Amino acid sequence: MLYEVITSIGFVSEFLKMESKYHLNSATYSPTIFGVLNITEDSFSDGGKYLTPKAFWKKADSLLVQGADVIDIGAQSSNIRANLVGFEIEWMRMKDLISGLLAKGVRISVDSFQPKVIANALDAGVEFINHIRGFVDGESVREISKYAGTNRKFIVMYSHNHANRPDAQSHLTPQNVIFEIVKFFRERKKVLLNEGITQEQLIFDPGMGFS
Repeated sequence: MLYEVITSIGFVSEFLKMESKYHLNSATYSPTIFGVLNITEDSFSDGGKYLTPKAFWKKADSLLVQGADVIDIGAQSSNIRANLVGFEIEWMRMKDLISGLLAKGVRISVDSFQPKVIANALDAGVEFINHIRGFVDGESVREISKYAGTNRKFIVMYSHNHANRPDAQSHLTPQNVIFEIVKFFRERKKVLLNEGITQEQLIFDPGMGFS
C-alpha cells in the first residue's frame, strides 16, 4: 500500500512544482549517477551478494565502468524484516572499501542513520551522507554540523517513520502525500540551516517506493 501511495500518478510532476514553490533547492545541477552497493545480509534485491572483499570490489568496479559518478555504500539494510546490526558491524563492513575507493579518487556516499558511522565516514573523507531517516535525530545533526560550509553533502530522505526500524504502516494517502513530504523537508531544512549547514550542502530525496 505504501509503495502505491508514494508512486501514485502525477507524484513526480507535483513534487517538482512544490519543490520550486517552497525553494527546497533553488540551484540546478547536471545529473550525478549513484551506484548502490549494499554490503548487507538482507537488503531487498542483493542481500548477501557483496559481503566478501572480492565480491564488493568486483561490484564497485562494475558500477564505475557502467558510469556511476558516486558509489553509495550501505551496510545496514532498510528491509522491514532486517535486523539492526549495530554501528560496529556496520562500520567494519564498509571501512576497507571506503579507504580503498578514496585512494583511487572515487566519490563516495555512505547510507547510514547511525551517528557513529556517520562520524567515522566523514572523518575518513566521504563526500555524501545519505540518511534514510532524514536527520531527525540530534546526534546525527551534530555530527554533520561539524562539516557546515564544506564540500560535504547531506541527503535528507523523507521518512514517515522516524525510528531506526522501518514500519510497513503509514498515514500517507494519495491526498496528503505531497503535503506531508514538503512539510517534512521544510522542517528539516530549517533545522539544518540553523546549524550552519548551507543550502548547497543539502539534497532532498522524496523516498519514492520506500520510506
